[in-house]
This record gives sequence, C-alpha cells and structure tokens, in this order.
Amino acid sequence: MTSSLLREIANLIAECVVETRPKASLTWAEFKEWLINSRLADKQAVADFSAVLRGAGGFVRVRDAFMPPAPTVSEQDRFEAGEKAKSNRKIVKEAVSERSFSEKFLGELSGLLPAIKVESSGFARKKGPEKTERIVTLFLSDLHIGANQKASDTGSTFGRVEAARRLASVIQETADYKLDHRKETTLHLILGGDLIQGALGHNDTAERLALQWAMALNYLLQSIVKLSSVYPKIKVFCTPGNHDRNVSVSPSRAIHNKVADSYSTMLHSAIKDTAKLHLKNVEVIIPETAWIEIPYFNERAYVTHGDTNLDTGQPGQNVKIGALVNQMNRINIGEVSRGLKPFRLFMAGHVHVGALIQIPGGYHLMINPALNPKDAYGLQFGHGQACGQTLFESVADHIVGDYRLIEVNSKTDSDESLDKIIEPFEGL
Repeated sequence: MTSSLLREIANLIAECVVETRPKASLTWAEFKEWLINSRLADKQAVADFSAVLRGAGGFVRVRDAFMPPAPTVSEQDRFEAGEKAKSNRKIVKEAVSERSFSEKFLGELSGLLPAIKVESSGFARKKGPEKTERIVTLFLSDLHIGANQKASDTGSTFGRVEAARRLASVIQETADYKLDHRKETTLHLILGGDLIQGALGHNDTAERLALQWAMALNYLLQSIVKLSSVYPKIKVFCTPGNHDRNVSVSPSRAIHNKVADSYSTMLHSAIKDTAKLHLKNVEVIIPETAWIEIPYFNERAYVTHGDTNLDTGQPGQNVKIGALVNQMNRINIGEVSRGLKPFRLFMAGHVHVGALIQIPGGYHLMINPALNPKDAYGLQFGHGQACGQTLFESVADHIVGDYRLIEVNSKTDSDESLDKIIEPFEGL
C-alpha cells in the first residue's frame, strides 16, 4: 500500500514537472531546489522526503512509478529503426542459410545424377502428339419438318419456326464440336428418314406436302452449307422413313420400292445435285435399299429408319434384348455368308426415343430421338419426351467413342438468335 506521504511527494513531483521541465529528465537535485524555493520547505522536510524516497527505491523510481515516462520522438525513431534492423538481419541470415543449403544439396545431387538410369518409352519418346483420324457422325432423323402441331391438341407447339430453331441448335453444336481435332475429322451426316411430316394424318396437322418438301430442302441445305464451311470433308448417307413415303403407293407400310417411292429420295437427290454443283467437300450417297451400310475404319454400321428392316420395339416402355439380338444376328449371318464382316453398330430412329444399348456379342444399338415433341398419335404412349438428335465420334477400333444426345426443348423454340443459323421458312 502506498503511504500518504509518498503519494504527497508524488503529487509534488507532478507539480514540479508542470512548472519546470518534462518529467523524464527531472532529477532529485532539481526537485529539492524547487521544494526549497517554490514551496519554502525547510531542511527537516527535505530530509524527511529524502528518507521516504530512499525507502521506496529512490527518486527516479518513484517519479517513473507515478508518472510513466512518454518516449520522445527521437526515442521512438531509435526504437523503430532498431526493430527494422533486427528484422532485416534475420532475413539476410535466413537467405544465406537457405542458399548455402541449396548449393550443398544441388552439388550432392549433381554427383548422383550420372548414376541414375532413366529410359524413355511410349509417349516420352515421341516428338509430339500424333494426329488421330476421326469420324464425327450427326444422325438426323424424325425431323418431321412441315408438322403443324398445336398446343391445344398436344400441349406443345411445333411449326416452321420451332423446326428451324431446333435444327439450328443441333447444327451449331455439331459445328462447335472438338474444334482442336477438326483437320483430321470427317463428318458423316446421316439423313435417317421422316425428314418431313408427310400426309399421314388430318390435313390440319401438317403443311401442304409441296410446302413440306420445299421447307425441308431449305432447312437441310442451310444446315449442310453451314457444316461444309467448318468440316474439311462431309459424307451424307441417306435412307427413307415411313412419314415421307408416298401413301398413294404404300397406304400402310412402305415395304416394296421404299426408296423409289419416297419423297425423301426426292430431297436426297436435290441435295446431291446441289452439293455436286456448289459444295465440293460434300459427297451424298443414296442407296437403292431401305438401309445403308456405312464404313467406320475397319468396322461397319447398319442404318435404317426402323419401321421395317429392324424393329426396335418401344424402348420408351421396355427393351427386349433377346428380340434385338435375334434380329441383329440374322442380319450378320447374311453378311458373313457373303464373306463380309458383321456389323458392329446398328442405327435406327422411328420410335422417338434416344438410346445407346450395348448388345451381347459386341454390338451397339443406337436409337435416334425425334426433333419434334409428341404429336397426338404419340400421346397414346404417355406424355413427356426428350427431343434432340445424336452426335458421336469414332476412331479406329472404337466405332462408338464420345456419344452425345443434343437435346432441344421449349427454350430452344424461343431462342431468336438461332434464326441466324437457319432462317425460318416464309413460303415459296
């Protein structure tokens, strides 16, 4: 506990500091002289003060205890400079130590390297990545161009504009596909039937047949012109469907003369003639059969619409693997009997469901969805349908590599920017 006399002395020191000089430099002699001159203290009082101060540790201790000294500017500068110098000396010391360690480590390592045996192999020996020949396939089927679906009948609208924008979205994604491999890529464009809606239902569910044909030719030529500008080589493979058949010749199913009596053959022929005149990097192949065989490096694909030669059933409800295997085996037995390799990929559309199915025996079955939403006929199998088209890539020994379903929907229908890719048909 601080004595009352010591506190009185502290108060006097404070008064002395105020009247004379900064507290940090006040001495006992100066304080004693101040007591005698300013406070008229006698010798006995000074002696008593001195005794109390000595008992408390001396004048300086008492002065600093009751009035902590504030550092001067020069003292603060001196302290900060000292701390900075200390920090810099530490940094230099650490840098020297690290450099010394690194030099020692590298010196020892350089002595060990000649004794380490490293043999390069595989890609490490190659000067750069090898270019792999590729085939990109766009499977277009069940476009149903010329349909006039009304929301009041089906819940969805699908007409001239919707068909153009959905197809444009598919074409744009195909144009943008793997641009870094474009020089070594050939595009296979498959026209797999049902390119137009045809004249199978009520007259108000579709445009007039001549307008359907003109519209489909317009949209397909715009598509091929776009793709021919971004792919070095395009092969167009054609096969007919059931919607584009001539119903006056085949009222129910087109089994006989399916190619010769199909409106799609007229489209294919017009595209072929146009390409021959104007698109030098486009080749169009039109077979006489209702299916087409497409080479993929050392393998082959069998493509048909799916309404006659290859029945895929209703994969939207169930997939009958056994029935599919039997059909594919029968087709391949015929190929082998002719001395040909069996097909490894079977492709079809028609059922408006997209799927890639691995079949026992090393086969693939690829089913293409439709571009249009379900029409009144399709609703009997249930509501809802994923719309789009199929895009996949092939390389040697892998007939199906990267596989994509390019989906389109109502958002696609309202995207006006797609009109720059395929301009909607306005009439003749």
